[in-house]
Amino acid sequence: MSEDQAKQWATRIERGETNEKRFHDQSQRGLDSYAKPLNPKPSGVDQINALLGYRHVESRTSQLYYQTPEINLTPIEPQAPEIPLAQILPLREKFLNDDLGDDGADLQEAMHETLVDLIAASGFVITKIGFEQVSLPAGPDPVTGVAPTNPDGTPLEIPIWSRRFITPVSSRKLIIPSNFRSVRFDQSPFLSVKGVIDVPTARRMKWALPEDFVGSTSKDDATFGDTEHAEAIDPQCEYIETWYKASVYDPTVFNPELYRCLIMVKGVDTPVWHVDSPYQSLTPEGALTDDSMRGNPIHVGVIRNITDSSHVPSDLVIGEQLAQELNTFRTGQMRSRRSRRPVTLINDRAGQNLIDKVAANAGPVPTPEEYFDGQGGQRLLAITPAPSEPRDNYTAQQIIEHDWQSAMGGGENQSGQTNKKATTATEVKNVQANSSARAKKDENRIRKYVVKLIRKYDAVVQRTATQHEVMKVLGPQGAALWMQWQGLPVRYAYKIQPDAGRFVDATEYRTQKVNEYNLFRKDELVEPAELLTQVFTALGYDAAKIVRKPGPPKPEPVKISVTFNVEQAMAVPAEMKLLLSILSQQGYQIPPEISAMLDATAHLRADVAAMMPPPAAEHGGSADRTEPINKHQTEKTGGVQGVGRTM
Repeated sequence: MSEDQAKQWATRIERGETNEKRFHDQSQRGLDSYAKPLNPKPSGVDQINALLGYRHVESRTSQLYYQTPEINLTPIEPQAPEIPLAQILPLREKFLNDDLGDDGADLQEAMHETLVDLIAASGFVITKIGFEQVSLPAGPDPVTGVAPTNPDGTPLEIPIWSRRFITPVSSRKLIIPSNFRSVRFDQSPFLSVKGVIDVPTARRMKWALPEDFVGSTSKDDATFGDTEHAEAIDPQCEYIETWYKASVYDPTVFNPELYRCLIMVKGVDTPVWHVDSPYQSLTPEGALTDDSMRGNPIHVGVIRNITDSSHVPSDLVIGEQLAQELNTFRTGQMRSRRSRRPVTLINDRAGQNLIDKVAANAGPVPTPEEYFDGQGGQRLLAITPAPSEPRDNYTAQQIIEHDWQSAMGGGENQSGQTNKKATTATEVKNVQANSSARAKKDENRIRKYVVKLIRKYDAVVQRTATQHEVMKVLGPQGAALWMQWQGLPVRYAYKIQPDAGRFVDATEYRTQKVNEYNLFRKDELVEPAELLTQVFTALGYDAAKIVRKPGPPKPEPVKISVTFNVEQAMAVPAEMKLLLSILSQQGYQIPPEISAMLDATAHLRADVAAMMPPPAAEHGGSADRTEPINKHQTEKTGGVQGVGRTM
């Protein structure tokens, strides 16, 4: 990048930063109404905070994003039949869901943090997706003493640390083009984020810093809160990271989806990093490959729109006036209550000792005779009654809270509280339905934001996941299949269940695994050992010690089926003896007298057969009937009925 181009980028970013500062004060006020503690005794009088902002933020964040849902992948393009998608998709889903969990990018924590910014401060939900890696040059070969190189001749480097990340970004660090007027931020020509980083880390990331550069700042000013009194830290690089559409600023680029990354450090005239997006690749024809990220790695979303504006107010900014009104009203109530306390009037003749005891409410207090008059009435002390709280005070508070609930789209029932007002079932149903419709609209926008976020993150996963990482989650066989089809030319549709978390708690998880075992155990296509392993693991046992590994399948014994006719067997002693032999092999006890009787019968039949004359030869019967070639030729049809035929 030339010096003139660098100056142009500095000007664009400065204009955007100036435009963003117009919204910083209102964002700070919104965040303060949620989290900033109030001075407990300004001017000697308590100031009440009704916590409308805190209640609303805590309720809304739990409604918009309860926990990380399961991701389901579906191919959106027809595929070749030889690609084993039925095996690949479950592996892809399992690894992706695991990588989004607590031990990976921790999507849930990032969403909870940025949702506070969305609801309380700026109206933006902002995350940044990426991959970082630290590599060292490979050492020399122990035999040749020569360090290995890449095919292009550059030194070979060995990664020693890497991570994929989804990082929440404070709205104070976001820079949007000053002339951009939409909330579809993937259509913006560029998006930037500000930040600070220590100099050694910047050099490890191979930023082109001057050798004598020692840092440009000692604190991070692009944050919410009191930055003037922020504690000084070691010298840092104050940088601005920009992701822009290359085709907008480079006439040699024609693909409108191709992004570049530009990093500029304060105090350095030229960019310290300027590369094509490492999360994208181009086909020979110039189109993005299927495993490329679509959209900006700086992922920005909103839950409401303002025509021709890229900035929307947060919930607490919208309700700022009502929150202040309720806080002021409650503070006035406190002051009024203190002024309405009963007043004790004591005559000076009572003596200072009695006055001190009454003021301290300490007893027992001796009552002098002068305290009463002749008729038993009080003469030295009188108590004025305190006035009661006006009823309209409570009515005014209810009006303010009702206005808040109407503006924010929620009430006691929607925030998990009981409603003390008497309402009919029909009214509750109608209010709940209307409130749910509004809440579902916001939930759907967050769901779409998360789906797009995961689609971008999955592109990073496909391009950076190593076989060692995959093996930890999918095992050796799953990792081998993953690596075999890693470059699979396919795009997926990403779907989530809006209310589906993986498991609410450990008890429900164990119950689910037991139910799965009961459901699938008898299916011949399911491996029982794998089901048992999952059940015992969920119950906290060592499955390797309990589940017996299945041995090689044993061949089934040969089954012989023999049918005997008992009457015929009795007529033929040899057959009967064979039957008895089979029965004895099966464990049946055959009496000896039956065998002797069969032998005697066989001898008798032999003697009778010897005395009989030989049988006469039998007639062979008629010849076999020959099937005619054409049956129609021999049929007697066509003649006149009832008239004989002559030959």
